[in-house]
Amino acid sequence: MRRFFPALFVLTLTAFGFMAGCSGSSTEPIGVPLVFEGEIAFQGRKFHNFTVVSTGTVRIDLVRLQEKVADGAEPLGLNLSIGLGLGRPTADQCPTRYSVQASEGELAVFELSGAEFCVLLFDAGSLLSGQVVEYTVLVSSG
Repeated sequence: MRRFFPALFVLTLTAFGFMAGCSGSSTEPIGVPLVFEGEIAFQGRKFHNFTVVSTGTVRIDLVRLQEKVADGAEPLGLNLSIGLGLGRPTADQCPTRYSVQASEGELAVFELSGAEFCVLLFDAGSLLSGQVVEYTVLVSSG
C-alpha cells in the first residue's frame, strides 16, 4: 500500500479557506493540549471537535493506535493505519477538507485561525471485517 502521510507533514491550509481574517497574536491557539480517545471498527468513523481561539500552529498527533482484542485472543499483528482528517464540523458530521492515511506516531501540522474544527478518524479501507482499533489523538499548539 502506498503511504500518503510522512512522519512529519506540514501543510498551510490557506488555499482551503481555513485561514480567516487576522485574530489575536497568542502563541497558544488552542490553549491546553486536548486528548481524544476512542475506537473505530471496520468501516467505522468517529470525530472530535475543538476550537482554535487565535491564529497559530496546531499539531494533530496520532499517539496510539492498537488493535482491540478479546481476552485471551491473539492480535492479527498487521501494520495498522486509519484515516485522519481535518474539517469544519456541522451539526452531526465532520466534512473534511484534508485527509490522509496515518499510522501510530505520525502527525500533521496546520496553520489555523480562530474557528471550530474537527478531527475525523475513520477506517480508510485497511481494517478487516470484525477488527476494532483503539486510538489516542493529541491536539496541541505548535
